[in-house]
Amino acid sequence: MVDFESLLLSYDKKISEVDGRINSKATKITEKNKKIADLDKDRNENILKKAILLEACKTMRETSSDIFATISTSAVQTILGDSNVVKIVHGERNGVPTADFKICSMYNGYMTELEPTDEESGGGVADIVSLANFLTMNILNQEQNSAPILLDEPTKFVSLGHADNVGAFLKKISEEFDKQIILVTHASDTAKHADRIFHVALDNEGKSVVTELN
Repeated sequence: MVDFESLLLSYDKKISEVDGRINSKATKITEKNKKIADLDKDRNENILKKAILLEACKTMRETSSDIFATISTSAVQTILGDSNVVKIVHGERNGVPTADFKICSMYNGYMTELEPTDEESGGGVADIVSLANFLTMNILNQEQNSAPILLDEPTKFVSLGHADNVGAFLKKISEEFDKQIILVTHASDTAKHADRIFHVALDNEGKSVVTELN
């Protein structure tokens, strides 16, 4: 004779065991889903932070470009004349943002746009822009770097006719920002703007002879 009561109890036990395993799996699934949700939230937050950072970088690049364009234009106009304007051109190479500068000049009512290294731009424009931006970065960090600015032949690639203007430009920078500038130059038109001028030459024995000229 079948013992139905024992049989029912055995099935109840098996059902409870299965329920236990189901509840255990369900708990683990819930925990995993929570972890997935937390990871997804973290991922979305990082995507948002990245987007904000990219936008901030874009704004900073544009602001920096405007500052450097203004400074470079001021330098180029001071040295080469008011018809020249420095323009920053943004681009991208291999996924990396780039910024190149062009020289815009007005000739006979027409605006021309040249590469700074083109011979047609003349006057050593690239070197003038480089000098202006170097001075700017140095001055912006003046609190951390109070050392004098050392320049070696700043007019080396600048047209001789503009050497005087380079000297005047450096003099103005030195006075306005209270920054000492020490430079080596063969251009007397540049040197004449200095507060103190020293002439260095070699004697017959190959030794340096230093003479103060002013």
